Amino acid sequence: MAFPLAARKVRALSARNARITGFAAALFAALAATPAQADCKTSSDGVTLAVRQIQTHLMVAALSCGHSTQYNAFVNRFATDIKSNGDALNRYFSRQYGGSSKSQLNAYITRIANEASRTSMVNRQGFCEEANAVFQSLMGTNPGQLATYATANQPFSIQAGSCTTRTAQK
Repeated sequence: MAFPLAARKVRALSARNARITGFAAALFAALAATPAQADCKTSSDGVTLAVRQIQTHLMVAALSCGHSTQYNAFVNRFATDIKSNGDALNRYFSRQYGGSSKSQLNAYITRIANEASRTSMVNRQGFCEEANAVFQSLMGTNPGQLATYATANQPFSIQAGSCTTRTAQK
């Protein structure tokens, strides 16, 4: 009869340990996410990420929609913006990931390119029409205003201020 009592104690301890482990995991996840979220809300990091997302979506459009001429015009028009945004992106990833920033940045860019590519495969016509409209709109935007464009227009359902940098899954 002592065995059932011991089994109940083991189950009670296991349930208690599971609750503690779950709480600790949730706390760790919250603490790990807080610096990036707080930093993003008080700086231009969200806009930096949004600009990179637009650039990547347009690159996919160049390949998927045959818009290479428009993409080249975009890159030439906004070369300075793209360069300074790339520098800001490197600084952001360096702050967030330290020594693994380069691999994390590459994984992030790969993930957003894959997502854009999937979107183009699901609805090629819609994706290409939106990309064409974005290219046309950007040609009416002054160089030096790419970040402003990203914030004001949010094409491809990109939300400026979203600092999620979830990277590609292996």
